[in-house]
Amino acid sequence: MLDNTLNDVRVTALSAEIGVTVDGLDPRQPLADEQVAQLRGLLAKHHLLHFRLEDLDAEDHVRISSYFGKVISEHGRTEPYAMISNAGEEAIVKHSRRLLYHADAIFSETPYSTLSLYALEVPESNAPTVYARASAKRLPEQLRDRLRGLRGVFVIGWGGGDNRYNADEVGPDAIIKEQQLLLMDPLSGEEVVLVDEIFFDRIPGWDRIDIESLRSEVHAVIYAEDTTYVHPWQPGDLVVWNNLTLQHSRPAFSESGRRVLRRVITVGE
Repeated sequence: MLDNTLNDVRVTALSAEIGVTVDGLDPRQPLADEQVAQLRGLLAKHHLLHFRLEDLDAEDHVRISSYFGKVISEHGRTEPYAMISNAGEEAIVKHSRRLLYHADAIFSETPYSTLSLYALEVPESNAPTVYARASAKRLPEQLRDRLRGLRGVFVIGWGGGDNRYNADEVGPDAIIKEQQLLLMDPLSGEEVVLVDEIFFDRIPGWDRIDIESLRSEVHAVIYAEDTTYVHPWQPGDLVVWNNLTLQHSRPAFSESGRRVLRRVITVGE
């Protein structure tokens, strides 16, 4: 059990490096400024917050997310949330295949600040989400120095996220942008590394063999099994996480069960 900092809020560590469960506070109720500041401080320190909230409606989900940044709509939607589901046509992710490690919209000039998912339905196979710390300070100093100042080419090809995108192979509707490989996260004050499994493709002017060697070195550190956190979903789980300090992935799961999660995203204010 970690130290409480306000009223009856209790936080319990989920893993050595990532996440806490927050009890003793119902974020569906109006919160005082100091309570919002406490939640933001917990997210900055632990990178992921887990709440048990039965029957959380979309309006409350959006309001809770707004404590951590400016809520924005995505994919041209009018409502400020989207669904991730293998059971509905309105979902932005509709399949049950694996998702490789990534942070959403890291190729953007303004990457998403936080993501949150609320579990409405979960299959018996569970289909957990796996989180990995992308902190640059975890890298060996020599590797970190090699990355500093470099820009990478990031690609999104709308193929589902179970395979890496390649700028030479994606279709004409793909997004291809450059982004620096080390970035300061304003929420936590940490320097983060953006070399992920899906979107990062290459470094301009580098030979492919050198790019793959660098990629492997980074991934060996940030995806080390003993520093990841696996979240086993239950209906009523709300998980809010820092999109820059954490990358997330998902194993494949059985098509026989319904997995329905509601998602809200924010950008920094």
